[in-house]
Amino acid sequence: MRVLNAHDRCELMGLENLTDPDRIFVNLSVNGGEDGGEETVVDVQGDVGDPSTAMDAPTFVSALREIDTPIRMRINTYGGAVYDATDIYHAVVDHPYKVTADIVGACWSSGTIICSAADTIRMGVSSVFGIHRAQMGFLAFMVGNHATLGEAHDDINDIVPPLRQYLREVDEGIAKVLSDSSGNTMAKVRKWMEGKGAQDGTQFVGQAAVDAGFADEMLPTKKGGKPKNKAVEVDTAEKHTERMAQHRARQLQLIRKRAPAYG
Repeated sequence: MRVLNAHDRCELMGLENLTDPDRIFVNLSVNGGEDGGEETVVDVQGDVGDPSTAMDAPTFVSALREIDTPIRMRINTYGGAVYDATDIYHAVVDHPYKVTADIVGACWSSGTIICSAADTIRMGVSSVFGIHRAQMGFLAFMVGNHATLGEAHDDINDIVPPLRQYLREVDEGIAKVLSDSSGNTMAKVRKWMEGKGAQDGTQFVGQAAVDAGFADEMLPTKKGGKPKNKAVEVDTAEKHTERMAQHRARQLQLIRKRAPAYG
C-alpha cells in the first residue's frame, strides 16, 4: 500500500493552502486494488460526526466527491450522529465507482447506516455489526430511546411525548435503510433494533452478520501461520511523481466537466 502524506493528499485535492491538512484528510490513502487497478482506502474510524477525525459529514462528503477511483471503506466505529451518517450514506450511494465496506472491528449504531450504502459489505471473523433504537440526551441528564426517554422524570412529562415521537420516526428511517440493504422485512429489523429483555439492540458477530443479510461475505483470515509471499510495491520518487501527475490530470478533467455548473 502506498499511503499519501497529508501534504500530498491536500495537493491532490487542490487544497494546498489548508492550515491543518493532517486533520482534514487523515483517513485517505491510495492502494493497489484487487483487480490490479487503483482504489482509495477510506478509514471510517472514530465517532461519526467528529470533525477532529474527519468523520463529520461536510469533511467526509467533500473528500468523497474528489475521489475518482473505486473505494474500500475500513470500518471500525461505535457510531455517533445519525444525520452525519445519513449524509455520508447518500454520498456513498451517489459515488460513481464501486464501494466496498470492510468491517474490520465494530460497526455499531449510525456506523451501520454508512456501511449499508456500500455495494459489497465484508465482515471480519471477530468483527461486530450492531443495531439498536435511536437515543438522545436531553437537558444533560435524561438519556434514552423512544420507549425509555424521561421515564424517571415525571415533572417534565409535557415535553417528553414529542421527543419520543421524534425518536420513533428516526427509528423508522434507520430500519428502512437496514431493511433495504439486507433484504429483511421492516418488522424483523425493528425487532432486532429493540433487542430482547433489558438489552437494547442486537449484535451480529462475524458469520452471523452474513447469515442475517447485513454483510455479503467474510473477510479472508490468515491460516496456518504461513508467511505471505505477496509482492509489495515500493514507490520510487519517479513512480510517485508519475502517479500524482495522473491523479492531477483526472482531477482537472473532473473540474472542467463541472465548470459550466459554476458559470
